Amino acid sequence: YGTVTGVQTCALPISRASRPDGPLGQIRSRDEIGQLARSFLHLEGRLEQTLGSLRQSADDWKRTFDSVHDAVLTLDPDGHVLRMNRTAERWFDVSERERRGEHVTRLLGGTAPGEWRAPGALVEHEKRTWCQDLEQPRGTFELTLAAIAHQGAVVGAVLIVSDVTERKRLELESLRVDRLE
Repeated sequence: YGTVTGVQTCALPISRASRPDGPLGQIRSRDEIGQLARSFLHLEGRLEQTLGSLRQSADDWKRTFDSVHDAVLTLDPDGHVLRMNRTAERWFDVSERERRGEHVTRLLGGTAPGEWRAPGALVEHEKRTWCQDLEQPRGTFELTLAAIAHQGAVVGAVLIVSDVTERKRLELESLRVDRLE
């Protein structure tokens, strides 16, 4: 969303000036100034289309991100929250805006393992997706951490928090039944 807003802010003065009622839109000459004005009008139309496409893509991404049943957080390489989906907001009873920039271990109640201090380094060192169960008073959660890479370098991580309380309960029950047989 930030990039779309930044482009809009920069393009708005050109867009206003290029409209038919704006100073560039009223230039009718056929000389270089007129050609430049028409070029700006054309550019303004293309810019509006591009901004519309960017807004649509950002909205599509956000809807998809928010529709995931598990809590999903994107982190910078040092473990600070960049984004979280609605499930994460609901589970942690916070808003993304409140927790943006906060370290993930604090969000998890300080109970995450020490390796999580720098998740980017962890997944880069391990060269794989990292997974661990986390026991908490309200249940058992599976934490899955995967690298977000750009041009071969880890630039962040995605953390998926899944509530596996029921699955763990059933596994324990199955073990108990197997022992009785």
